[in-house]
Amino acid sequence: MNDDMRVARRNPAALSPHPLNDEIYGDRADAELVESIRDNGVLNPLLLAADGKTIVSGHRRWAAAQAIGLQTITVIINPRLQDDLDIAQALIEANRQRAKTNEQIGREYKHLARILNERQSRQGNRTDLTSVAIATEVGSPTAKAAEIIGVHKNTANRAARVVEAIDSAEPEQAAELRSALGKSVNKAYRMIRPTPKTQPRAAVNPPPRKNPSGVSYERFDDGWGSGADDFADAIDYDLADAIEYDEDEQGASIDRLAPSPAPQHNGHTNGYSRAHEPQRHAVHFSSKSAEHYTPAAILDAAVTCLGAIDLDPCSNSHKTPNVPASRHYTREDDGLAMPWQGRVYMNPPYGRELEAWIEKLVSEYDTGNISEAIALVPARTDTQWWQRLARFPLCLVIGRLTFLGNNASAPFPSALFYLGDDIGRFYAAFSAHGDIWQRVQPDPTGAFPPPYFAD
Repeated sequence: MNDDMRVARRNPAALSPHPLNDEIYGDRADAELVESIRDNGVLNPLLLAADGKTIVSGHRRWAAAQAIGLQTITVIINPRLQDDLDIAQALIEANRQRAKTNEQIGREYKHLARILNERQSRQGNRTDLTSVAIATEVGSPTAKAAEIIGVHKNTANRAARVVEAIDSAEPEQAAELRSALGKSVNKAYRMIRPTPKTQPRAAVNPPPRKNPSGVSYERFDDGWGSGADDFADAIDYDLADAIEYDEDEQGASIDRLAPSPAPQHNGHTNGYSRAHEPQRHAVHFSSKSAEHYTPAAILDAAVTCLGAIDLDPCSNSHKTPNVPASRHYTREDDGLAMPWQGRVYMNPPYGRELEAWIEKLVSEYDTGNISEAIALVPARTDTQWWQRLARFPLCLVIGRLTFLGNNASAPFPSALFYLGDDIGRFYAAFSAHGDIWQRVQPDPTGAFPPPYFAD
């Protein structure tokens, strides 16, 4: 405890809850806490502002003490908490360790960003205003607010926008948004994101670049995407590479079209099928028994991007896995039927079941079960599963990958999709492996956004 703080006894009825606490957390004393305080008293003192009345931390304990009629409780008074901004920021920081809903995170971020922005405006470049209880470090208020709360800025910002929509919506719509936000920030945010017009305005400078399928893409380099020709060249592959063969056809097809064995995936032999499906769909032009693993350089980039890998749902082994994940699902585990959580790296089988793996990945991300994911897939824009991924950023790998366990490169180009909120981190990790692309759409006015660059 700081030397200038003092311990005192106060009547709970004389204390005042801070209104921001109810707005952000909506705290109520549950029956278990009431019984605990009835039996043991208030074990942890409440934190009060300098006025000796305003509660900064301990609202639920205060409510429980009120409920059972305690006459006095122990409090700590911090004389440095005099300014409204200091008190509000201390209230939010006092709740760092508690479990929070997505709505509470959004409300925390909204208020903390406002507090830090106002503090920055008050202080300007002055250095003599040092009486604040919690100093504001150099950096943007929004970035610092997200850092204090402990979530990524993009996630916090999206949650805050949903919260604002909830507060301004009619009761029925607010309830729908609140329910979606409880499951996934991204899912709720998509519900409030403006729907672009189908026809952009006539004059747009610079014009959007489109690939042959009509989908606009933005290239992450020093300007706008280089157009249909470059995009088509980046994903060009022989028609034969897109054809899947049954086992009774594969031998002759491999001999004719692929002199050297092409890679399988992540250690899977003859594909990676669900337990109830016949294992007859091999990875394109795969060899009969050799195992093929994600190249180390791609795994290193994935770890750099995600920070760590929590799950590899298509693993070659529990004992000697190629992917450095905390958890692995092998063919025997049937990853499609298992729960997914955390940060995922997925190198799925490339047979006909690939679509099921993509569907599983996108579904788990949209429901909020996984926070981030990277998927290594063949660059096949003509497939339905590719369209399921098309809204996410991707890296079109330069050249063709040589998977571990193979002497020759794959007979098809590869792409890595990123499902997450930190595209700058994805760019930093994978731009050395290929250009980073993202679908762009016009805003409601028909205008296109300028190119995005990582910080």
